[in-house]
Amino acid sequence: VDYCRRTWGAQARLHWLPDTMGMARGPEGLARVTSHIIFSNGLLDPWSAQSLTVNVSETLLAVNIPDGSHHSDLGGVPNPLG
Repeated sequence: VDYCRRTWGAQARLHWLPDTMGMARGPEGLARVTSHIIFSNGLLDPWSAQSLTVNVSETLLAVNIPDGSHHSDLGGVPNPLG
């Protein structure tokens, strides 16, 4: 955060994602404002930590793919930890 501010004058908006995506009140808050979403998470992607990884309701579902990522279909080296 400090590096970006010093280098580019960019200010981090740490609460932007939760505030703009309906997550400011957590998963239960999201369930109050939306429905019928499947969150697919490739757990090798770092941003999966910001996603829902458990089912919140009957219509807000999480599908977790342990060795998956947005680029896993490109034929790279397999996960050495898997």
